[in-house]
Amino acid sequence: MNIIGLVVLLLCSSASLASEWHITDVGSHEALYFYDAATLRHNESTITVWLSVYANPKTTNRVAMLKEKDEINCTSGQDRVLEVVSYDTDERILERVDTPTKWKEPVPDTMGDRLVNEFCKADFDPHDTESLVPDPASRSKWYFDSVNERQSQKKH
Repeated sequence: MNIIGLVVLLLCSSASLASEWHITDVGSHEALYFYDAATLRHNESTITVWLSVYANPKTTNRVAMLKEKDEINCTSGQDRVLEVVSYDTDERILERVDTPTKWKEPVPDTMGDRLVNEFCKADFDPHDTESLVPDPASRSKWYFDSVNERQSQKKH
């Protein structure tokens, strides 16, 4: 292995160790939602965390993934987006917006609503996602099929 390959391998390994992504939801359009437990920060009554949304490549035009930094106010039960980065199917950045949105109450019975309710619990364990995941295996087969399909296309 040459020195450049070794450096890339080490950088990728250390980067993956820094994040701790956990699935939180499978959306109605088969989007997968994750949060990074390693970025979860409590500050008095607010919580900040990075979220990631993977879109079904068969239902999207350009954006394959979004990463967003959210802030949750546990006192008011509101949340807002602090930063959003969108990526294409080759994981190239399409756009980065770092203008915070206004505080708002999440729509009932949505992923945002579940995150506010779960993250603000006094006994919330960021490593235990059972209360957040509504059976992802049954609805995320498309994601794993599309990953396998892309990998086989790259080999040819």
